[in-house]
Formats: sequence, structure tokens, C-alpha cells
Amino acid sequence: MEVWHLKCMKIIKKLFTVHGLLFTAIALAAILRLWNLGSNPPSLTPDEAALGYNAYSILKTGKDEHGTVLPIIFKSFGDFKPGLYVYLTIPSIAIFGLNEFATRLPSALAGVISVFLVYLIIRKLEIGNWKLGIIAAFVAAINPFLIYFSRGAWEANVSLTLTLFGIYFFLKAVKDSRYLLLSTLYFALTLVTYQGAKLSTAIVLFLLIAIYWKDFWNIKLKYLLISLGLGIVISIPIILSLFNGQTQRLTIYSIFSFVRPETEIQTYSDGYFWLFHSNALNHARMVASRWFNFYSGQFLVFEGDVANPRYGVPYQGVLLMADLFMLLLGLFTLFKNKMSKPSLFIFLWLILAPFSAALSRDQTNAVRSLNAAIPLIVIISFGFNQVVSWISIQRIKFPYYILLSTFYFFSFVYFLDAIFVHLPAHNSSYWKYGYKEAVSYITEVESKYTHIIFEQSFDQPYIYFLFHQKYSPTKFQDQANLVSSQYKGDVGFQTRLDNIRFEQIDWSALKNDHNVLVVSSTNPEKYPVIKEINYLNGRDVAFNIIEIK
Repeated sequence: MEVWHLKCMKIIKKLFTVHGLLFTAIALAAILRLWNLGSNPPSLTPDEAALGYNAYSILKTGKDEHGTVLPIIFKSFGDFKPGLYVYLTIPSIAIFGLNEFATRLPSALAGVISVFLVYLIIRKLEIGNWKLGIIAAFVAAINPFLIYFSRGAWEANVSLTLTLFGIYFFLKAVKDSRYLLLSTLYFALTLVTYQGAKLSTAIVLFLLIAIYWKDFWNIKLKYLLISLGLGIVISIPIILSLFNGQTQRLTIYSIFSFVRPETEIQTYSDGYFWLFHSNALNHARMVASRWFNFYSGQFLVFEGDVANPRYGVPYQGVLLMADLFMLLLGLFTLFKNKMSKPSLFIFLWLILAPFSAALSRDQTNAVRSLNAAIPLIVIISFGFNQVVSWISIQRIKFPYYILLSTFYFFSFVYFLDAIFVHLPAHNSSYWKYGYKEAVSYITEVESKYTHIIFEQSFDQPYIYFLFHQKYSPTKFQDQANLVSSQYKGDVGFQTRLDNIRFEQIDWSALKNDHNVLVVSSTNPEKYPVIKEINYLNGRDVAFNIIEIK
């Protein structure tokens, strides 16, 4: 019995070493990002399905769904996506098959790695002691912002992890020039991962070079030139995409594409129009309002991205409720002390990171402001470290630790309830629940019908058939034909797959059809429904499956 007691004491002591605590933080991060990954969120978005199927197509044929050999930029629904995420997904699909888990796994693993990188960056910045790095690792491990975007196939999440690699090796490069090559490699790879990285990566690079200006120019010229060449070579496909119309989606969703109604312009068309109401001033006002929306309590703590419910957890912001107090204390700590280079980098990164989201037409945009999660985590860690330091000098410590633990435990359990219980039920419609179920049913019966009409939408129903049927990439490449939509520069549509037609349903014309299966979210003519697929809230209908005899 005494031997077991000694062994347990040794294990506990090891757990409370730096490496033991870091391992615990990473293990916690892995559990929160990998557990039930294939079924929560409850369905794949069209973009996720496209990423997975294109990885499957590359694996099987060496070509994407449209027959292009090993592309760097993938055409997807008439949009164009940098393709690194597709290639990162190939190994997981080769091992686990074409499914939700395999498609999301690269993002989940990137999320786990980011926790380790946060620790390394804190240590490399040389702010605070080793405890601050461990605290930051735990804060990152349980951060709702990072957890949520690690649990879907989000290119932005992988881009963030690559950015952290780039920062870490840049900080090493100011002392050892050779590491600049690795820093450049990772920063450049963000551009072939995520469209929004053009701006978010530029912000980080600008801050690093500006703040570490003297150290940067002490890097040996040889490594500066090689790194510059490496960055240009990797970025060439992205640079070319700026000139050949492959950045349409960024243009469409930019705030500068917002057209003011003619009636509004006429209302302000007085002698002072260009002084007070010009388009330039209007755009500046809109950017500023979106920028400040990021720092609101509504976005950070209480509701998250209300403009895009799919970008967050119900009733939960991007931080834990307890984090709000630590964030305020962390900011106070940051300004109380002399502003060092590392502190200035973290503070300016927090200020500038939401700029990418501020250029969006949405009032808030969590995915485009994801990079801001890191400075938020670091500043929260400052606050947490301050509290722990204060408790450590008190004569009676236990009650304070209990109070702090209870506060965070309640906030964390509230978040777990929101993401693992409420998200599937309340947000299943935003995650396009029902397509997998509809495809499964149709796959069993499609041979019985002359043709099947599936309601066309921007959800791109064809991609769900390709994904869930594991449709032969070679067979699809022969019939892939995206038809342009009525919206200029927006996504195109696939209108047919074997005997399945994807189209807007003409309900009156169906009266003349025979032996047809119709799948629609509505049923205005009250045709008999042979199967109803409901969202996970148990009330709302995702699809009606109707048989026209």
C-alpha cells in the first residue's frame, strides 16, 4: 500500500512540473477538439463537403472534382479557394475514409497544435515567467473561439496555426538568421490556405517587422534574400489569382460592394453631400462600426457572432464569461507596466486583427477575426497570472483558489452545455442538417423513379450526393458543369447528377409528371409526403420527400 502511495505522489509531482502541466493542457485541448468530432457540429456545410470530396477526388484520381490536375486554387461552386486544406485532408481520408471526422480532422489537429504554439510564443516573447506560458496554454485549451473553429473544416483555423508557427520562428530568427526561412515558409503557406490570410498575415508581418525593426535588419542578408524568394515562389498562385478573377467572393462580401439605395442618396443630396454624406465617409463609418462591434460584450462574452449564427455557439461569446474579468485586469496590467516590444506587439495585434472582419458586409464576422483570439488569450493570461500572484502572497490561500476555480468551472461548464447540448439542437439548420439524411434515403430508392427533383439552393445539394455516396470522381469529372447563377460573380450551380435534377421546383408543372420523387423544404400544393426530415429541434422541417405517381 505504501508503494502505491509513493508512486501516486511521484505521478502527481510530475504532473505539476512544467512539462506535466503543458501535457495536461494539450491533452485537454485534444479532448475538447476531437471528442464527437464527426457528429458535432451536426452536419457538414457545403464548403466542408467540397473540401472533403475534392481531397477524395485528388486521392483517387490526382484531379479535383472538375478534372484539374493537382490545382493550387480549387474552383468550388464558382468560387475559388486556396487548396492547402484539401491536401492536408488527403491522409485522414486515406486512413478513415470519406466522412465528417476525416474532413474535420486537419482543423482539429491544428487547433491542438496551436495550444502548444501559444506556450512556445509566450516563452519566446520573454514576458512574465514560465507560469504565464502554462496559464496561456490552459486558457487557449478551453477558449471557445479556438475550440469552435477547430471542430469544423475551417481553413481560417489552419491558417491561424500556420501564422503562429510563422511568429514563433520569426522570434527565433532575430537571434538565429536561419529560422527566417521557416518563418517565411509558414507565413506564405497561410496564403495558400485561406483567402482572408492576405490581410491577416500582412497585419502580423507588418507588426513584427515594425516592432522588431532593428533586430530584423540584423538578420544576415543571405537569409533575407532567400526568404524573400521563397515567399514569392509560394505566393505566386495567390498573386496571380488577384488578376484573373479568382477572388470574387472577397469582392462580393466586401463592405465596399455595398451599394447605397438611390433614395438614400437623394435624401442627402444637398450642398453638403460630399462633406458629410459621401460614399467614402459612409464606408469609413461602416468599417469603424464593425471594428468596434468586435470589442463589445455582446460579441466577446454573451452572444458571439449574431450576424452569422453558424460562426458560434448559442448563448455564448468567443470568450468564457470568467474571461471578461481577466481580460480587463490583463489590460490594466499591460498598461501599468512599461510597454515592452512583446507587450506592444500583443496590444497592437489585438487592435488591428479585427480589421479583416471590419471590411466585411456583416456587422460582426467571427471567422475573419479569428486571429484576434491569440492576443485576447495572452492578455487574459496576464490577468489570470496577476490574480494567481496576488493569491500566492496571501496568508490564507485556499478560499481564494476555491473561488477562482468555481468561477471558471461554472463558466466552462456553461460553455460545454452550449456547444455539446444546445448547438446540435438549436443550430442544426445553420449547419445544413438533413442533407445527409435525404441523400441516404434517395440512394436506397432512386432506381425506382424516372427522375428525382431536388430543390436547388446556394447550399449546393449536389456536393452532398458526391460526398455521402462517395460518388466516383472519374464518373463525376465527365459530367461536372457548373452553371452560372443570376447573381454576377457569385456561385454557380450543378444542375444534374445521373437521374437527379437540381432546380427550382415548378409546383404546377409537377401535376403532369409521373413516377417522380421531389425533395423540397416546402410543400405549397400539399402533396402527400412519404418522408419528413426534421431539424434536431424536433419541430421545424428540413425536407419533405414527395412521391408523384
